[in-house]
Amino acid sequence: MEQINKVEVLGTMGNVRIYNPPGQPPFARFSVVTKRVYYQKSTDSDIVENTWHSVVLNQDRNFPDLSILQGGGTCHVIGRIRNSKYLGQDGQERYSSDIIAQSVKLLNEPSTIPV
Repeated sequence: MEQINKVEVLGTMGNVRIYNPPGQPPFARFSVVTKRVYYQKSTDSDIVENTWHSVVLNQDRNFPDLSILQGGGTCHVIGRIRNSKYLGQDGQERYSSDIIAQSVKLLNEPSTIPV
């Protein structure tokens, strides 16, 4: 049986940081917020639930210009989830989950950017 590690997120792009490590191709880290609104009978009000996602996008021949990424725009990301463990400044083990982008579509731009 084949295993699947796939995630699809449609939301608003937050902060964008571009990194240029020596000897490696540049990459971008950015956040995407998704919003879910639902009605709660007990309080007779709409509840807004925001979820922040961390996305990593590698620069390569399919995505040559990371500078077009701008916060505030709507984007559609398809990728896979990568979990990692690291040691925090306080010495505690910490865990994080990132979406490793395979394709990014900027909805305020006319093109799809495959990775």
